[in-house]
Amino acid sequence: MLNGLLQMVGVALLVGIVAAAVCRLGRPRPAFCHALWLLVVVKLLMPPVVAWPWQPDATFGAQLVERLAADKPLAPTAPPAGETVPAANPAIKPEAGGRVAGRTDKQVSQAASVAAPAAIQRRRPVWPLLAQIGLTVWAAGALFAVALHLRRILKFRRAFLASEPAPEWLKEKVGGLARVYGVHPPEVRVAHGAWSPMLYGVRRPILLAPRGALDEVEPERWETVVAHELAHLRRRDHLVAWVVLAASCVWWWNPVLWWARSQIGRYAEMACDAWVLWALPDRGREYADTLIQFVQRHSERPPAVPEPVPCMSAHGAGVFERRLTAILRGPAPYRLGSAGAACLVAIAAVVLPVFSREEATEPVAGRPVAPMLVSAGAPEQTPQLNEPLVVGETSPALVEALRANVTLDIIDFHISDIAKFIGETYSINIVIDWRAVKPRELRPHRDWAVGKAEAPEEQPPPPPPPPMFQPIAGHVYATDGMVPYLKLSGVPVGDALNATVSGLGLTYVIYPHVLFITSPGLAAADMAGNPPYAGTQGVLREALKALVTVDFKGAHVQKIAEFMSEAYGVNIVLDWRFVAKHGQHPSDALQTVASSGFVPWFSVTSIPLGEALDVLLRSINLTYYPKEDFIWISAFALDESQG
Repeated sequence: MLNGLLQMVGVALLVGIVAAAVCRLGRPRPAFCHALWLLVVVKLLMPPVVAWPWQPDATFGAQLVERLAADKPLAPTAPPAGETVPAANPAIKPEAGGRVAGRTDKQVSQAASVAAPAAIQRRRPVWPLLAQIGLTVWAAGALFAVALHLRRILKFRRAFLASEPAPEWLKEKVGGLARVYGVHPPEVRVAHGAWSPMLYGVRRPILLAPRGALDEVEPERWETVVAHELAHLRRRDHLVAWVVLAASCVWWWNPVLWWARSQIGRYAEMACDAWVLWALPDRGREYADTLIQFVQRHSERPPAVPEPVPCMSAHGAGVFERRLTAILRGPAPYRLGSAGAACLVAIAAVVLPVFSREEATEPVAGRPVAPMLVSAGAPEQTPQLNEPLVVGETSPALVEALRANVTLDIIDFHISDIAKFIGETYSINIVIDWRAVKPRELRPHRDWAVGKAEAPEEQPPPPPPPPMFQPIAGHVYATDGMVPYLKLSGVPVGDALNATVSGLGLTYVIYPHVLFITSPGLAAADMAGNPPYAGTQGVLREALKALVTVDFKGAHVQKIAEFMSEAYGVNIVLDWRFVAKHGQHPSDALQTVASSGFVPWFSVTSIPLGEALDVLLRSINLTYYPKEDFIWISAFALDESQG
């Protein structure tokens, strides 16, 4: 949208500059100059319909925006560090009075919140915010302009309703000149307060004559005045005035519109002067004297009632002087002419249908197409995005969040940082499958607080940690998780995430309240052999429905289990045959373990405990089995004899 607006204003300005140069240097007919300036207004009002191949590319608008934005990146900002993240699903409320729900906020405050990386925080959406403020001011100004002009029109209408029928001699002059011009004679009335004759109305305009002018100006001179007003009627200038008024309300702030409006009024008056000299060729000097008399009268007694559509008046002593000079020269061409009409049609065909080519996806006939370079390893078919999988019934809040538009501009970030940033900004729970995604260079320490890794200040620094734990010995990750470049604007969150993870060879699974980013192979295997555990009875059935909010970074599953057990009143037991102990490297275990138990990052807000445990443990190659009065964390496909 912004590109289209910038292009519309740019093309309108270009046409205005060309019109000013042509009318100044070439001295064409006033009717041609009037029509040329009218193209500027029509350009500003014309909706985008067609994109010609010779029109300038709309990307110049985006380049201009990038130059204007000193802080180049245009991504939404994440909440600052230490600030509580709002609930991801507003439709889900904690259970009132429940033991587990009642302790959630207290326990969550003990967990350290993880802010988006500093690099992402610097990428604040300065330009989108300014654009939103600008559009708001624009709309408010347009409403004010509409109210101002409505007040003017209503005030003039009251004066019109108080008008009187015109004298017969004036009606006869109007009828005679109307036959000369080939127009239907308008109704003529006399109004108080108007300083000059004018046309009022749209379908059947009425000619209003000021009472004071009728008493002061000789009846013989009124013929030239009537000829001028009927020329406006013949040229449909009263309709043009309403078009210009509409443009003035919409583009009230635009200097290009102000410039075009003044020039349209100027050349409309000059074109009508030419029509008067055509209808009354021998009365040019009398016509000029009459105009001077009206101007003197206006300078002595300004009108009490303003014109309803103040677009046709040519203001300024210089403009009035040039009008008088042209009138005294004698008759001049008053029509547009066939050559002028052809020239205007050609110009309009080039400039009016212009718009951004962002939507033009098909090649245009006759335009050269750049050759496509094909490497030996190129796929035979066009690569497709990985289709997300759906588990269970997606919550309405998550559905709405995935439809929200997102703007991202990221260079060299890990997928976990992007997921964290989108999740906190758009209230979406996103979990990374650490079986598929290699964590960043993040290692656990032995001394740490819940939710963050740090050593007490009074103790010496801990020894260098062991190498990064891997979930499975010899495991090969599907991706390192690094996104070299990502720039999206106004794209739904679901589509943006799908495009981002597909570029890493990943996909995501949609749980009722969580997006689980994993590889297509692991997703298929999970759905086939390791579906989410759903069966349980008794006390645990209600406990697993409790809404939980947790935020961990660099934590071991043992500490996470301790926290959840204390915070939510659930007994949790780990199967140490398949989980490496806290601080132990998997290679030091007496037997091959299924998981190191290390969780690089996990953050969810207001989701059922059962769903949180499922995606958390699944991401480190574990699962849970609800027993009668405790939760058993172990490996997938545990044989019942081992339980």
